[in-house]
Amino acid sequence: MVDPTWSNTTGGVDYFYTLDFDHFAFVIKGADSTYPVPAGGYKISDNGSKDVNVELSDVFPDQTQTLTLSTDFADSYFSALAPQGNILIRNSGSIVSPPEEITVTASFLKPVFQKISFGEIPPYGFIKYNPFDTAFVYANGINNINISTNGGYNFSVLPVKWMKGIIFSPKDSVIYGYNDYKLYKTYNKGLSWDSAQSVVKFSSLEVNPDLSNILYGGDSNGIYISTNYGSNWSLYNNSFSPSKVIIGISKDPGSADTFYAATTKNVYKIWASFLVGVQNGNSIIPEKFSLSQNYPNPFNPRTVIRFQLSVVGTNRQRTTNNVQLIVFDITGKEITTLVNEQLQPGTYEVPFSINQFSNIQNASGIYFYQLRTDNYTETKKMILTK
Repeated sequence: MVDPTWSNTTGGVDYFYTLDFDHFAFVIKGADSTYPVPAGGYKISDNGSKDVNVELSDVFPDQTQTLTLSTDFADSYFSALAPQGNILIRNSGSIVSPPEEITVTASFLKPVFQKISFGEIPPYGFIKYNPFDTAFVYANGINNINISTNGGYNFSVLPVKWMKGIIFSPKDSVIYGYNDYKLYKTYNKGLSWDSAQSVVKFSSLEVNPDLSNILYGGDSNGIYISTNYGSNWSLYNNSFSPSKVIIGISKDPGSADTFYAATTKNVYKIWASFLVGVQNGNSIIPEKFSLSQNYPNPFNPRTVIRFQLSVVGTNRQRTTNNVQLIVFDITGKEITTLVNEQLQPGTYEVPFSINQFSNIQNASGIYFYQLRTDNYTETKKMILTK
């Protein structure tokens, strides 16, 4: 509601639609929206003036872009091969970074200097509901994490540095956050956080949904694994090519040792610490179906079985194969089925460990493994030693 004397004090100028820095319009309402503050009710003193003094601050929050750059070029190259690598640019500031141009200098480039242009890069940011209690909402601020305990209606700033991301552990309701070499953890829905330094410069993080003590972390060197809730880490897989920069990890419930990882180039299916599938549209199709000898052989307790899937016919079109990889003992009794799914043509490696089977952990001797597809079947022998 507007002061009824407004029309008598503006000189006929409609400042609701014309605004400059000499005139500001104020709309005043009382506690009851049906009964406005009476004319003159907003006087700031008893001197009879209706003027409201407004001063603009000359101190503004620091709004900056903060670009970081990382690369995954090899240290050396063969002269006959074209160098390949990735330049990853992140904006960890508080505002969008405008289009920029960078110059790459390397002795093996011709010309030595090469310029690369890139567009706008938004800052890190996210807002997430707690899946265990939706009253809790988390938002990445300019410098800190913000938390709401009433479904996002109000937020308060936590004394915790902004994070690249947070994930939720479904087994124990623990929440993890990550930012470069630091791992954060909270047991009380984010009201307070513990933090610890890590050997991993986190670009992604995932919790095993079935085993909450197992975490997977990604950085520019590949994937790391922790089996003690993030206290210690070891390199788990760095066989990705051409890029090792991990930008996402996904682990489904009930998927045993299988999970998925995305780099800046490809999406991979990983079985234990071995790559068993890649989707990039350019993977080489093997010339023929084959089942390789397991290695090592003899083995104890773990070995790896490698096989190749090709295509049928002369047109070399990609088609899926119904694939089974089965392990038998010397009597022909089935021990386990390692693979039972449709797979694209390609090369796969599958681990087999006797530690999964209490009844054969001490049973050394001869075992067989068989590869079955729609058009190919082969069986090989492997030896378990004590």
